[in-house]
Amino acid sequence: MLKKIINLTRIKDWVHILGLPILGFVSVSNEINAIVLLIVVIMSSLLLAFAYSYDISFDILRYRKVRSYPTFKTSLFLSLLFLLLSFFLSITVSYYMLILVVLFSIVVLIYLTPSIDLKSMPYIGTFLNATGFSILFLIGGSLSEITLEIIYVWTLVLITMIPFQIVHEIQDMREDRRNKVITTAVKLGKEKTRKLVYVSLFVLLLWPVMLYYLGYTIYISLATFIFCSSAAILLYTKKNIRKIHFRYIAFIYGFMLLLIFLMK
Repeated sequence: MLKKIINLTRIKDWVHILGLPILGFVSVSNEINAIVLLIVVIMSSLLLAFAYSYDISFDILRYRKVRSYPTFKTSLFLSLLFLLLSFFLSITVSYYMLILVVLFSIVVLIYLTPSIDLKSMPYIGTFLNATGFSILFLIGGSLSEITLEIIYVWTLVLITMIPFQIVHEIQDMREDRRNKVITTAVKLGKEKTRKLVYVSLFVLLLWPVMLYYLGYTIYISLATFIFCSSAAILLYTKKNIRKIHFRYIAFIYGFMLLLIFLMK
């Protein structure tokens, strides 16, 4: 049963995403409090477990995937239990964190619930997915007041998530077509969607320039340039897009931003 629950939550697929709340925590903290950081990581883990297990629950219902997972009712119960635990934890931590947990849950529910199914709406689904992940960055910084400064950096994270999501949609095109899920990639086709990735990387390059004029260090612009150029080169040289793994260069980008925030 434990193995089925691990499969349901897909921990291996999102453990690297915990870098987002850690980055958010460091961006607003003058000193590193290990206990507070642990709370942020636990909260984010509960939310990710909720989102991924909620998604899998309806896959079990649609496609009768029962061998590797718990039953639909058990899976749905567990996903909602993860969400309930995150609500209880956020209430004890901060008002801002509670608001962000509510926002995250709303994004997940309208994106994945079959009766709403915004996942099947091109562009909107892509944006919602990127928004959901970027909220984790804000959760990392929610133990203090949510200021305009953290919103500026959150916008950078949000724009960064968009090319990731678009590439992921290209990689899942065959399965999405088979399951009649109309993502941005399915609507545009592989080549046009590739071009959209380049456009999103160019937009990402522009935002750190805005941050620089708002008083942020130029090192954010330099780190973003390294990431965008590396991603563009990878996208251009790898014709088989299934072999593209942005997470590795994203890890380097996130590590560079982490060092920049630590040195502020």
